Formats: sequence, structure tokens, C-alpha cells
Amino acid sequence: MFLRVRRALTAGLIVMCPCGAWAQQTGLPPAGTTTVDELVARALTANRPLKIATLQAAKAQHDLDAGRTRQFVNFDLQLFEGHLNALAFTFQPGAFGTFPATGPVPPAETKVTNPAAFSTYFSVQASQPLVQLRRVHLGVRQLAAEHTVMEERRRAMEQTIVSNVRRLYYGILETQSAIAASDAGVALARERQRIAGEQVAARAMYDADLAAARADAAAKEQAGLTLRNRLATLRQQMGILVGADLDPGLVFAPAAAPPDGTLDVAAATAAALADRPDIREARLKVRQAEDAVRSKRAEYLPDVSFVARFIGMQNVGILPTNVTAVGIYGTWEPFDWGRKRAEIAANTQVHSQAALALEEAQAQARLDVDTRYRQVMEAKALVPVAELARTAAAERLRLARTRFEAKAVLQSDVLEAEAAMADAEREYQRARSAWLAADAELQRALGKR
Repeated sequence: MFLRVRRALTAGLIVMCPCGAWAQQTGLPPAGTTTVDELVARALTANRPLKIATLQAAKAQHDLDAGRTRQFVNFDLQLFEGHLNALAFTFQPGAFGTFPATGPVPPAETKVTNPAAFSTYFSVQASQPLVQLRRVHLGVRQLAAEHTVMEERRRAMEQTIVSNVRRLYYGILETQSAIAASDAGVALARERQRIAGEQVAARAMYDADLAAARADAAAKEQAGLTLRNRLATLRQQMGILVGADLDPGLVFAPAAAPPDGTLDVAAATAAALADRPDIREARLKVRQAEDAVRSKRAEYLPDVSFVARFIGMQNVGILPTNVTAVGIYGTWEPFDWGRKRAEIAANTQVHSQAALALEEAQAQARLDVDTRYRQVMEAKALVPVAELARTAAAERLRLARTRFEAKAVLQSDVLEAEAAMADAEREYQRARSAWLAADAELQRALGKR
């Protein structure tokens, strides 16, 4: 009976551990089960920080659309309706000239008055920028670069979220395996405690042995509680990533191992330098700084616009009812006490900083790719080691059971073999999780999802 219980516990441990069937996942997952790809898709749809980044990119697009309108004709409408006080004009003799036939016009001092009344004044003006179009185009380019920067930041957040979801998923699988091993260890420790109690009652063991068995069982129970708390935290963190709390009964399906192949690190690094969001953002910052310097230099030129204006007045009898003007309008600031020169120098420093930041980002990207690749290789190399240890533990367990049936070893020897098997299973799962997590970080370093 005792041996059958031990076998059932070990079989349950192996079934509960997802690692044994990790690379053998086929078909659709059962109901109430989720996969890492499903959680990644949910996170990319409902993650709140990602939504905020998307809204920031949309705002940048609207700013760009607004900036582009500044290169077109600008229309300005003004309207005034109100009480105009009395007007009085005095014209001296000959104010409008002296003519041979009529003499001076007017011939004598003349006063012209307009009584106080409600009057209407309105003005319509259309102006097309000319010289300042260069600054407008440079400003549009900066806004376009800023929109692309926001898009790259959103893409970088996507990659980080995907990596975090995958790492949490593998951590949950590892913790579930650890809990299964812990439960088996608790059952074995309780059985040792029961056997020790019987041995003490039969005066075949000391009380100290029973106390040690009780302490071991209590320690294993406490370790199991810690693992369950860790699993609850990981599931809650996953819920935050996917934008909604997870169903308590949701089962995490086994994950497939990464494709086994050799990575051309040099080619992968070159591709990462061209495609990583942080590198592309750094390049855009350099371009923005260059355009800012050009825009400040363009301020040395005057603002020149083509202007068409119509002015209308009502209830002002002594003035014309409308005035129309078409021409060129310009403004220029010939002396600014060195302000433009200082602003150009400041923007030049910003450009130098952006260029250095680009070089630093490229160096960090190379280091990141190389480091993550080495971590993948190290984690991958541990998997066959853990698998061999698991195979050896399974063989020792089989041998211990055979010897126990032949009454060549004690029950404690079988218990020790089963505990070793549980630990080997847990270490195998930990090695697989570390390999998958390292591969997820490598994909992020390469600029992929």
C-alpha cells in the first residue's frame, strides 16, 4: 500500500509538471487554457501604457497635420460693431490744390463733421507666406520626425511588453512546476514524520529524529506557501500586462521551445542597429537637431508675404465705404543684440549631444545583442544537463522501487529517490524557463517581438 501511494504521488508530479510535455504540445489547447501567444495578443490590444503611447503618437500626427497648414494661404477676418464718436475735419483753403479755373479748393476754411452713430468696420485679409516658407518646411520636418519618434517609442513599448509577457509566462510555468514538486516533497516529509512517529513508539528511533522530521515537514510547507504567493503575484502582474484580471481557473499551456538554429551574430547586430526603436529614435533626434539649426539660421531673412486686403466701413459718411489693397508685406529685425547667434549656438550644441547619444545607443545595442546571445547559449547548454540529471534520477527511482519489492532496501531509500526525482524535475523546468526567457530578451534586443 505504501509503495502504491508513493508511485501515485510521483506520477501526479510528472503529470502536473508542464516540462515533461513541453516540446510535445500539439493541436489546440483545451477549454480554459491559454497560451503565451494568446496573452501576447491580449496585451498588445488592452495594455494601458501601450494605449497611452498610441494616443501620444496620434497627438503627434495631429500636430503634424496642423503644422502643414502654415504653408498655405492664411485668412484673417476682423469685425467691429459699436458706437463711433462724432468726427470733425478742418480743411484749409487750397488743401486739395489751386486750379486756374476755380482757384483754391476749398476757397475758405471748411469744416466737415460726422455725427456720433453706431458704425460697422470689417476687414478681410489673405496672406501667402513667401520667404518664411523655408522655416515652415523645416518646422514640418521636425514635427514629422517627432511623430516618428512617438511611433518608435510605441514600438519599443510593444517589444518590451511582449518580452515581459513571455518572461512572466515562463516564470508562471516554472513556479507551477516548483509547487508540484513542493507538494510532493511535503507529502514525503509528512510520510517520514509518520514513520518516525511509529519508530519512536516502537523505540527504534530517538525523539530527536521525530523532531527533525517534523521540522523538515514544516519547512517544506512554508516553502510551498512562499511558492503559491509568488504564483499569485506573477498572475496578478500578468493581469496588469494584459489589461484585465486573469480568471483564477485559467490554465497556462506548455510552451514550445525556441527554434534550434545558429544565429549569425554579426548580421543580427547589423539588422538590430537598423531596426531597433531606440537607435531609430536617436537618428531622428539628430535630424531634428539639424533642422532646428537650419530653422534658426533662416530667421536672419525677413518675413515676406503676398497680401490681399479688403476693408469695409458702414455709417461713416465722410470716409470711403471700402478700401482694397494688394501687394507685398515684409517685416525684418535687423538688430537683435546677438539673440539669433546665441540660439544657433545652443541648437548646435543640441545637435552635438544628439550625435553622441546616437553613438552611445549603437554601442549599447551591440553590447545588448552580444550579452543576450551569450545568455541564450548558456541557458540552452543547461537544458541537456538538467535532462540528463532527470533521466538519472528516474533510473535511480526505478531501481530503488525494484530493490524495495525485492526487500533489498528500506522504504526510506525509496522516499529519498522520489524526492530526488521531484528536485530533478523542478531543475529541468527551471532550465527550460531560463532558456525561453533568455530567448525572449534576445528577440527584444534584436528589435523583434
